This record gives sequence, structure tokens and C-alpha cells, in this order.
Amino acid sequence: MVSVGFTVCRDKILRGEKQTTIREPRKREWKDGDILNLFWGLRTEFCYRLFDVPLERIERIKLNDLTEEIALADGFTSLDECLSWFKNTHTKYIESDKYKGFDRLHWDFQKRFNVTPIPEMMKVECKRLESAFMQTFGIAIVCKPTQLTGVDIEILSKNISNISDVKGNSVLISLKI
Repeated sequence: MVSVGFTVCRDKILRGEKQTTIREPRKREWKDGDILNLFWGLRTEFCYRLFDVPLERIERIKLNDLTEEIALADGFTSLDECLSWFKNTHTKYIESDKYKGFDRLHWDFQKRFNVTPIPEMMKVECKRLESAFMQTFGIAIVCKPTQLTGVDIEILSKNISNISDVKGNSVLISLKI
């Protein structure tokens, strides 16, 4: 099992729109069939597992191999944005003698397992919202609606049994189990 952390594209990952990631090669090479533990916010206090999924395929690519199609599949809005991000984030690796390209990992969203229940994810997400007045009561969340993103609302909408006003600008969201 291999932990793979994300800090962007959570909504695309959870909807199955993003099924690849590009990473620096590891000391222990990736292998087809490795179980990827996909996490949101890995190594932070707000970390939670998205789901586990078998690694379907690995391909080694260099920056000049990147295409618009690969960039979009990886969650970028354009090839230029993708190249800029890799050059800024991985400058040290790219300029080193160790540079041999990046590993592009592929998984099949339909084969995911150990999926974290949405209420558990949202408890962590509400804690993450810095200025939210929030308390967790079993299967209910109290927070300011302005601090829930469209993605949070979309994820919650499948699990909401009731929304009611709570003192002014906060809402009580009751979740179905």
C-alpha cells in the first residue's frame, strides 16, 4: 500500500473525473497492482482518506512529453499551467542529475474501495474552515453556509436529510447515514 496525497482537485477525484496523477519517481518503484491510498491533505491535521484503489498502469514521462490532454486529465486547466507548476514545484529535481522524468499513475475509479463516508469527510472539512462557527453533533454539522464551497454542497446534497436555520447566519445540516 502506498499513500498518495492531494491538496487540489478533490472534487474531480471524488467524481472520478481525475484518475491519474504525475509524481516524482520513488526509491521503491511503483508496480501495477500496488494499492494506492488516496488522501486529502496528507501530513496535515485535517487529513482524511478519500479511498483506496489499485494502480492500473504506470508510464514514465518527461516534461516535453506532456500534452494538453495529459494536463487536463491531471486536473490542470491548460498545458501551460501544468508545465509552469511542475517547473516551479520540482525545480530542484528537474535540474538534478537524478532527473529521469516523472511517473504518471493511472487508476480505475470504478475499482475504488475503503471509501470514506461523506459525513466523516465533511466533519474534517468543516474543522478545516478557518473562521467557521462549527460544532459537530453526531451526524449533524453546524457551520456558516458561505464557507461551504459548491463542491462541498454537491457532496453533501446526496446525504442531507434536513437543513435548518440556527441563530442568524449559521445552518444546521442533518446528514443521512
